[in-house]
Amino acid sequence: MFVNPIAAIRSPKNGIALLSGYLFCVVLWGGGFVVPAVSGIQFFFPYNGRFLLFPYPALTTVWLIFSVLIPGITFASLLKLYKKGQVSRNETPFLLLLAPLLLLPLSSALLVLRSQGDQHGLISQQLFANLFFYVPVLIFAYILCKIIEHLSRQDTADKRVGNTLIVLVGVFFFLFYWLVGYYFTLSCGEHSGDEGHYIVQAKSLYYDHDLELSNNLEPRALEYVQSGHKAFIHISPTARDGKLYSWHPFGLPLYLSLLPADNLLFRHLLLGFLAGLGSAGLMILCRYLNVIRRSALLFVFLFSLSPLWGVYAARVLPELPGAVFTIWTAVALCSAARHPWIAGLILTVCSGYLPFLHPRFALISLFGYLFFVFSFFSTQQLKKRWPVILAVTSGLTLFAVIFLYVNGRLYTTSSAYPSASTFLFSYVPGIWEVFTTRRSITYVLPSFAWMFSASLLLAFFGKEHRSYTFFTLFSFVAVLLVSCSYKGWTGGSSVMGRYLLVVCPLLLPLAAYSFDRTNRVARWWFIVLATGPVLQWFLMLARLPKFHSSFRDPRYSIGIVYDYLQGLLNPFSPVFTPFSLFDRQGYLFPLLLFVLTTVLIAHRRERRFLMAYPMIIIAAALYSHDPETSFTWDGTDKNRAYSIRQRNAEQLMRYDFDRSYILSHKPARRVPLFEGSNRLAFFQGKHLAAITTEPARKGKTANLVFQPERAANDWTGKSYFWTTFGTRFQGSPGTTAFSLTGDLTGRVEAHLLIMEMGGEENHTLLDKKFNSVDGSLAINETSIIRPTGDGLVHILMRLSSGNGTFIGKTIGWSPVSEELLEKTMTFVSN
Repeated sequence: MFVNPIAAIRSPKNGIALLSGYLFCVVLWGGGFVVPAVSGIQFFFPYNGRFLLFPYPALTTVWLIFSVLIPGITFASLLKLYKKGQVSRNETPFLLLLAPLLLLPLSSALLVLRSQGDQHGLISQQLFANLFFYVPVLIFAYILCKIIEHLSRQDTADKRVGNTLIVLVGVFFFLFYWLVGYYFTLSCGEHSGDEGHYIVQAKSLYYDHDLELSNNLEPRALEYVQSGHKAFIHISPTARDGKLYSWHPFGLPLYLSLLPADNLLFRHLLLGFLAGLGSAGLMILCRYLNVIRRSALLFVFLFSLSPLWGVYAARVLPELPGAVFTIWTAVALCSAARHPWIAGLILTVCSGYLPFLHPRFALISLFGYLFFVFSFFSTQQLKKRWPVILAVTSGLTLFAVIFLYVNGRLYTTSSAYPSASTFLFSYVPGIWEVFTTRRSITYVLPSFAWMFSASLLLAFFGKEHRSYTFFTLFSFVAVLLVSCSYKGWTGGSSVMGRYLLVVCPLLLPLAAYSFDRTNRVARWWFIVLATGPVLQWFLMLARLPKFHSSFRDPRYSIGIVYDYLQGLLNPFSPVFTPFSLFDRQGYLFPLLLFVLTTVLIAHRRERRFLMAYPMIIIAAALYSHDPETSFTWDGTDKNRAYSIRQRNAEQLMRYDFDRSYILSHKPARRVPLFEGSNRLAFFQGKHLAAITTEPARKGKTANLVFQPERAANDWTGKSYFWTTFGTRFQGSPGTTAFSLTGDLTGRVEAHLLIMEMGGEENHTLLDKKFNSVDGSLAINETSIIRPTGDGLVHILMRLSSGNGTFIGKTIGWSPVSEELLEKTMTFVSN
């Protein structure tokens, strides 16, 4: 082990001071992420315009000064101690090992050199973002590599994974993801993607002891079903007797029904238990494959703390449970020779239950059984172990009979899905694209390329662990054929690599085994690939409520939530995905990532020129990306434009303009305020409510509110019905611009009211009436209002004194100041 770091310096005071300097450097760098007010917020809007807002200029100045002074003082102290001989030469490597930490705050201090306002600066925003993120990744990877080398020299016994360590790892990740999952659901919601369909089944099983959902669906969902839109609620069209059964499998809901699924703590206790069980299983596999303890810990922690594992550990989806049962199926295969009866029991439960989690896992279950039988396929073993094989065969047959019987009682055909023909082999290129595109697993877990390459090398050139290696590759092929050969190979609206998550963990022990036997540069390259996602995951957890549902795309979302990371590149997969091998933004670069990583691992001896391989990867990434698409738009991508406008407005609502400082780079033309900042950007045109006093009719417009059909909702008790424009949101104190445009037809009066409600008292921000005396009126209301920040903002309208209709066109809401308008945008108030 390492010697006492303080004892490495002959003066304990100097040792404490030096380590304190290192610690302050880490804190200063981390503070730049956690406290965004320190580093300034950069805003982008059409036609390459941008401005930089410093909410607290004095605090920013102090932070930048310390970011330069503390690393400088610490480095000078280290140099002075070394020259004076106060540092023991035998123990110097430990002190030098931590020296790269001095670069952390300096990467943050580059803030002052990036392009700001009319001054272009020494570095661009995108270059700053990538230095700020990837320099720490390289530093941490370097330190980890040095620690591993130091331990390798000191610990020649190559200690293996023990039972105590396995239990500790399992308990740690169980508790970690129990709490993280609970926090995740509170922050991002509990109905992401298909989650709601699994949760409602779990509630039905717990409270009603059945899977029939007619008394579990919300009234609005039942309306869709009764109107013939069963597919929208994912109700199976093949359900028997006209009953409402989900087309999603019931294996995960059955597990969640052990405890009340509507209790978040209980739900995430069960999900966290699976996550901990999976991590513990990976440690057991590492032990069976003779992986050194430190390498097993390194791989399991870097994988279990990645966004891929972490997000799915917090979501009610079958992929992580499928991965856990697959891991323990592999544990059963590895332990079959020593503990046949225990292994047989584990295999029966895990392989038998996999199809219940999802039918597409059935092939993995089949391969698990075949490899288990094959493990006894010698004359002596087969004669001794036939009772075990018979018991496992009987158990799996029983699971299969139960599965088929239950499905036969629920559905009229073998498939609960609308049309099985639209899935299998309907889009074969998905098998390739799941490895090579922006929606590939390497986008969110770059270390997958290293793990996959190492496993292939072991399969074709290694003699060790052949049975386990081929079970892993067969399972991979099964997932590729069943889950990735149709147009839904991406996994829908979810974190990339959803379908491959089921078998991806099986690669980890093989990769850890190769890690102990490859060269130094290859080890460093793996840690570089694996450290970036871990940093992303902790950045997401630090400000998770700001991510909402955008956690599905970590790299893109981080650039939105952490403004100074806008322009952050992903060096491991292309932005665009045309099906052309020779297109520079197509599949050539990911192919290089896999091929060059394989070559790097294959070199057994250390050669310095091998550093060229990672450099080629990085160069190819820079070449294959168009950084401008990361943070600007020209108005053609409306969804992205709306997202950035809303984010800009939400950021501006957080700060006081009176003590802020703005540096601006004026756009090619003056940009209207709401083109760059609009809290209600998504509520435009057909997404903005329309109101009519006419009675309800068939074929009604989706956003048309028939006022006479609605019950009164006036907060003062009057018989008024108010329609809400957009959504209610938390107001912010300060000057705010508001705009509403639309057409008022008929002889009617429109009453527009903006209220702050829910605080200590209600505040009226705008109260205005519009009369359509001539039968039509174009409303173009633009006002400057001053919210108090106390309560939620409600933008309301009702029609009265006649019959007519209001059709909304646009709506805008954004904080504003004279300085902001003078330097960046335009806004004309009535």
